[in-house]
Amino acid sequence: FVTADIGEGALDRLREAGFGVEVHPTIEPPDYATLTARVESGIEALVTTIRDRVDEPLLVVGARAGLRIVAQVVVGYDNIDVAAARRHGIPVSNTPDVLSDATAEFAFFMMGAVARRLYPSEDLVRTGRWGVWHPHHPWLGDNVAGKTVAVIGAGRIGKAFIHKCVGFDMNVLCYSRTPDLEFRDKVQQVMDLRAGLGFAKPRRIEYVPLERALGEADFVALHVPLIKSGPDATVHFMNEARLRQMKRTAYLVNTTRGPVVDEDA
Repeated sequence: FVTADIGEGALDRLREAGFGVEVHPTIEPPDYATLTARVESGIEALVTTIRDRVDEPLLVVGARAGLRIVAQVVVGYDNIDVAAARRHGIPVSNTPDVLSDATAEFAFFMMGAVARRLYPSEDLVRTGRWGVWHPHHPWLGDNVAGKTVAVIGAGRIGKAFIHKCVGFDMNVLCYSRTPDLEFRDKVQQVMDLRAGLGFAKPRRIEYVPLERALGEADFVALHVPLIKSGPDATVHFMNEARLRQMKRTAYLVNTTRGPVVDEDA
């Protein structure tokens, strides 16, 4: 049972592999009762998206009815109680590499859009309130090129984002629980080559403590997973204290899960 139309190419691969495939028929996700009923009917595989709640009661039903796998077709899986799935012997899979560049592009374009005030500028034109060109009124915006970006969470998506920032001659401050020094050194080589060829001024990439990353960056880009509990929890990772560590002029770009940022703060 597939909870959303994931495209004929993907569905055909399942059919060609010999699976009987049922796809939820509407653009809205199945409600919890419907999802539970389908699992209880004896399906062997459940293909989910981030919209579907796969919790312990549903997994109890699945274990009893013969569910053999929950396959998530996105990177994150915070909608799935993985610990419960493990307890009931139901494997959980995800697709970690398919959206790295796509998400990095969203983050990069959002960074440029917010810096250059693209949305309020367009809104001014669309609502008929723009009157005359002026060098800096009402909107000017800030450069992206040459600025410093803090990449919080330098995993697959964070690294894809960094590659794009190098092309804009940005200094990069990385914060990660598992620094990849080989990656850092290779990116620095690219930066040095660009500078040596006269394409850019000398730039740097460093792994630094979180406080320094937040305090020095012109842009802070979040690329951490949503972890709901435990010592590594990231719910409200960007809280009042950490927001205050940022420059008053800095921008925060969040393409992770929403609860990573305390929006009230």
